[in-house]
Amino acid sequence: MPPGQPAAANSGATGTMPNKMKSHKGIQRRFKVGARGKVKSRKPGTSHLLSNKTGKRLRHLRTPLTIQSKAMAYKIKRLMPK
Repeated sequence: MPPGQPAAANSGATGTMPNKMKSHKGIQRRFKVGARGKVKSRKPGTSHLLSNKTGKRLRHLRTPLTIQSKAMAYKIKRLMPK
């Protein structure tokens, strides 16, 4: 092996594997894909300053948010792992 070349470059493999796309960690933490392919997330406004919000408002904030836009759901799914 010539000096200055990494060891993996001369491993003897003739074919190369295609590059895998890495999952976007921010998207992965914020969204979940359900069994039927729906994209779900948490509603904003549930982390602090909850004493000023009414009980009805807090109840509605607890329900998961489903992404309605097909284009946005497609973009989110593309950035998530399989």
